[in-house]
Amino acid sequence: IYFLFLIFIYILPSVLIVSLTYGLSFEMKEEIKDAFVHSDEVPYIIIDGEMKYAYSYNTGNPSDTSSRDNLEKDYYKVEFGNYIVYFSTLDDINNLKDESASGLDFIEKQIILFYKDGIYQYTPISISKLLSYENEAFEGLDFREAKVEDEGFWKQVFGLINDLLAYNKSSHITRVIISLIFQGFLSIGLFSACITFFLRMSVNNRISYSKHFQMMIYIMTPFVLLSAISSLFNILLIYYVGVFITIINSFRTGQLPYGGGKNNEL
Repeated sequence: IYFLFLIFIYILPSVLIVSLTYGLSFEMKEEIKDAFVHSDEVPYIIIDGEMKYAYSYNTGNPSDTSSRDNLEKDYYKVEFGNYIVYFSTLDDINNLKDESASGLDFIEKQIILFYKDGIYQYTPISISKLLSYENEAFEGLDFREAKVEDEGFWKQVFGLINDLLAYNKSSHITRVIISLIFQGFLSIGLFSACITFFLRMSVNNRISYSKHFQMMIYIMTPFVLLSAISSLFNILLIYYVGVFITIINSFRTGQLPYGGGKNNEL
């Protein structure tokens, strides 16, 4: 029970930050811009409520003519933050397969797909539609303009992203909480297990490993509390202070005389 309490304290600041944050921060906007600039061009344009391959659609721009014979790929991909974004007009949306969008990526990242008729969320078990291009805000959106950092384009895109985040906020928060719980189990559990293992190699090990591990869970308290404070105020030094205090306390505790019961219990 105390282990679960520590996980709750460990993830609480991050959950609060995600829950109370609305829209995109300046840093996130810059990260998205940078991701598009350094990725392959996304050659799609949204016209009449449908995303079309730009080089086979007559935009009226003479400069498009030289590239009109370019072959369309199965998909185009842009990654930033906790997101992997795909752009595709495959006939069957279920044919979108990629090794980078499997396994732990579905826990750690959100998979978003811009398809012919709208924006979808892609999971291992389902594909659900989030928004339709019938919204006038999408009309004329040309993703090729992301490569030249057109301010008008980004103003339109960021407005749409904020709408999408607001629409999908509850799902996003749930996914973040699951990811943080998984991270908490790994951080606290593995740290405790490693300290217990190395401690038993150098100090008194007359008690069972399980009892030793239980004791380490309680000793992890400073690490968890300072990690939470570090996340809340974004001060990495506090996190390392928590690690240092926990290691010192564990070795000091390892020098205490154990035993007394027939099973050498704590």
